[in-house]
Amino acid sequence: MLHRKLTKIMAVALIFAGCLHLFGCGQKEPVTLGFVGGLTGKVSDLGGPARNGMLFAVEEANKADGINGQPIQTLIRDDRQDPETAKKVVAELLAKNVDAIIGPVTSSMAVQVAPMAEQAQTVMMGVTVTTNDLSNKDDHFFRVLAATAVHAGEV
Repeated sequence: MLHRKLTKIMAVALIFAGCLHLFGCGQKEPVTLGFVGGLTGKVSDLGGPARNGMLFAVEEANKADGINGQPIQTLIRDDRQDPETAKKVVAELLAKNVDAIIGPVTSSMAVQVAPMAEQAQTVMMGVTVTTNDLSNKDDHFFRVLAATAVHAGEV
């Protein structure tokens, strides 16, 4: 069940990133999506399915001629649920000029790297991020789950 939810989440994120790309430029180069998440260690139960969902969504989109005829390619990075590693791998993705970053998968990593995406003006889509610390900001960080305050009944 978690896999299906994450697959749907990744499909929404992929469509969102694709739409942003389509409106941003007319080049025929591949759309590049980065992924960052805990693929090893204590959160690999979140990171692995999130990565797999994104890869499945990309595969399906590429079977349907990509985004406006542009193939989608992915760059996958493991943040190891470590703040310094997360910063390093996000910097790598940004240096490769990815069109969007899917992830990270945890709030603790998102608060570390969301400012980097903002500075680079690159869309970042947190997968299972619910921290209130990233709420109510006009930035490039988006999430697919509501913040903790919403779940707790606060507004």
